[in-house]
Amino acid sequence: MHRCTTWHDETADTSVNDVVADLARLADPMSVPRTGSEAFALTLDASESWMMNVVQLGMCVQAILDMSPLDADETLRLLARLVGRRAVTFGEARA
Repeated sequence: MHRCTTWHDETADTSVNDVVADLARLADPMSVPRTGSEAFALTLDASESWMMNVVQLGMCVQAILDMSPLDADETLRLLARLVGRRAVTFGEARA
């Protein structure tokens, strides 16, 4: 008989967990996205650059959705893409 056990690598990079948590925060309309650690190191397309400017205004997700020229789904996809690229986070503001 084989037993299943849980193994946790203490040296593993867990930054993916940060991205997953930030993506979950997109569902909270009152959460406020912030500029992430990779924001200034990335090449952004026009819509991503526009969204980064909006994020820097300190608006909550609902306010971003309300003022976006894109529909809600597209706006959330754009934010999610920037979270995945670590240009946007929902943690502490990063320089």
